[in-house]
Amino acid sequence: GKVLVYLTNLEAKTAVWIAADPRPEHRTVIEWLNENCPVDTAFYLVKVEAFRIGESAAAPLFTVVSAPSEEVRARGQKKQELGERQLKRHRFWEGLLEEAAKVKFGLHENVSPSHDSWIAAGAGRSGMQWSYSVRTHGGAVELYVDRGPDRKEETDAIFTKLKSHKDEIEATFGEHLIWDQVEGRRGVRIKSESKLGGWPDEATWTKLQQDMVDRMMRLEKALAPFVKKLA
Repeated sequence: GKVLVYLTNLEAKTAVWIAADPRPEHRTVIEWLNENCPVDTAFYLVKVEAFRIGESAAAPLFTVVSAPSEEVRARGQKKQELGERQLKRHRFWEGLLEEAAKVKFGLHENVSPSHDSWIAAGAGRSGMQWSYSVRTHGGAVELYVDRGPDRKEETDAIFTKLKSHKDEIEATFGEHLIWDQVEGRRGVRIKSESKLGGWPDEATWTKLQQDMVDRMMRLEKALAPFVKKLA
């Protein structure tokens, strides 16, 4: 606490904490500060001991216990980038849900913004959900189906049943869809992609969000009648 008080009040860039018996928790604090504080600040934990040779006066010996390093800085930078990415995605989903509300599309109205790259709402059947996802370049909407680890046959049967109406579904949707079924993968997807930007570029968000909402509206309209008929 004193280290931070003096550092801020003196507007210093380097702090040295000297202790006779630095404990592991002290070292953890210094490492955390070096990871999470601005790169132009530096924190040191130093152990002080007194040594005397024969009858001479005692002399101090200082040993650095913890100090800034490239490894620590790299960890801190990675944490910061991850935090910024999560906050940005959260703002993206806030905007997308607002765009959906503007056109009174309530499929995801009970869903909260997420820090992840996707948000989803149930499709009225076990193991099925309507999902939005956003990437560095573009986004996607999909009906995701996964009936569980021991029910892969059911998942595949649902996919086959829906795909048997492919022409009718795509005619209602207004364009071709991606029928995503990969050998050895548990879940299957019926999706449409948007390439009008991505989550890092906030200038593209509104167009991307509006396009994704429009695609989800059309996807739900095209698939929902067939989903409801599933046993």
